[in-house]
Amino acid sequence: RFPSTGQHAQSRAARPHLLLDTHTTWSIRAVGSGRSSRNNTQGAHSDSGCPTRADRMTPLRLLPLLGTVACLDYAADLASYREKCKSKPNTAFCWMDDPGNVDGSCRFAARAGLVSMGASSVGPRLDLRFDNGKAWTAVPHALTGSKAHAFSSKPRLCALATEQTDPSPSLLLIANNVDYVFRLWPYFINKVMWASSTRHRLSIWIGELPKIVAAKSGDGCRASKQKQSLYSRRLKQSYYGSPRQKSSNHHAKMLAAYRLLADPYVTGLYYVDMDAYVRPDALFSSVPSLFRKVHYDDVVDVLFENARDQSLFWHLHGDTFYLRDVALSRIFLKEWLERRCGFKDQYSLWHAVLGMAGAAGCMEYDGEIYRNFTYQEALHIDKNEWKALKMTCGGRQKRCPEFRFCRDKYDLARQHFVHSNIDAGATRRFRYDVGGGWRADVVVADLSGGPEGDDDAVDKSDLLGMLGLLHVGADRVLGQLPPLEETPPSSGVSVGWLLFLLPGVLAAAWRCRCRQEPEDEAFSAYGTRRPALRKFI
Repeated sequence: RFPSTGQHAQSRAARPHLLLDTHTTWSIRAVGSGRSSRNNTQGAHSDSGCPTRADRMTPLRLLPLLGTVACLDYAADLASYREKCKSKPNTAFCWMDDPGNVDGSCRFAARAGLVSMGASSVGPRLDLRFDNGKAWTAVPHALTGSKAHAFSSKPRLCALATEQTDPSPSLLLIANNVDYVFRLWPYFINKVMWASSTRHRLSIWIGELPKIVAAKSGDGCRASKQKQSLYSRRLKQSYYGSPRQKSSNHHAKMLAAYRLLADPYVTGLYYVDMDAYVRPDALFSSVPSLFRKVHYDDVVDVLFENARDQSLFWHLHGDTFYLRDVALSRIFLKEWLERRCGFKDQYSLWHAVLGMAGAAGCMEYDGEIYRNFTYQEALHIDKNEWKALKMTCGGRQKRCPEFRFCRDKYDLARQHFVHSNIDAGATRRFRYDVGGGWRADVVVADLSGGPEGDDDAVDKSDLLGMLGLLHVGADRVLGQLPPLEETPPSSGVSVGWLLFLLPGVLAAAWRCRCRQEPEDEAFSAYGTRRPALRKFI
């Protein structure tokens, strides 16, 4: 029987298990990872007597063959990695482990701004508060200016502004910039609506990868079979506007998850892709039992949706996962990020999971994924040919119960969130008034495959109905940001300054009077295309 969440740290402190093998017997002991490893103050050695990975001279994959005790202490390992960052800080893990690299204080509220037909009286709006009181109201037709540049200067982890104060799990999303948020606006509002109605935390990472991650491949990648297909590319339909780079923005999920677990009020997280959505029948329901059970049953720390084949527990999708706030989760994110190799993150995911399973004594793993397969070959692996890599979640639980990675009884996917790839060319155009006789468009990705068109008469109720937004008013605001502090009144401007500025003001007024309609190809602070304003009066 497993302890409750509150007893997790104490009961896991020293719980020995004997793992039987046909050739040898050894024990694996996990020691004191605790529920919140950020408060762990252990040095390179822990009270358990387990050496850290830095001290181990024998490769962990050989321990089962040598009949040696494999001693797992994820908290001590994490402390050892952090200690190394003091002398060698220029690594992907050290960047990820430094909370100052990401603004975790950001908060947001969102206005829906969508109607099924015609032009809405108000449009989509994302209100952002960041950097000690700074604010930016982002709208699709105006993503330029000093506030936009200030916001995009560093990655932000923005939480939905609610009054919730109790520690609890959070939903996690990622986007490389605000343009991308508006590109998937209906799907974003769908998940924000779910979080609001179920009193669930929600945070979204908005930012590009740091150069130290984007420009370099990870450990072992150059020696892998995949290296011959390493080339720079980008996924236009999802992360349009990002520069070409070695590692895609898929890898931002590791950085975002690691930073979110540092929030003292976040006890775990559920990651889903931005284009996933909640089924309308679950949108306004209570907190889904799946999430409640996974977190509060306390029998698993890292959970992905069930593998493509149950006999290969590691052969996972990377678009949905759960992490508990424990040291194991942080070590897993470190291993996943540091082994990035190519555009997709699944290749490094499989290699990292198998590596950790081998270290935990679950199985023997000697880097077969990177040595023998490209990504496409590993995606279609023949399990009968590679029997050494076969293991079910049940087998993992019996052989190495302290590596709390997967659980067949929880199918994380296909329960409440629906996800499938969206065709880059399938779009819908929602029009809204911006005042002064002008209208703007927000062009969004369309998963429903309904009729396309630029006319206000095109009915978009199928898309909004699929997402549970058909009867949500355009002026509905989700999130509760406090009012901004009023700017102190200025001391006034002298008559001399007014006379000095008058010619410039008159010239600007004349240009505005003679200006033409804005072109369709306008560009935002991020360098990506934004919708054009259109005159209708």
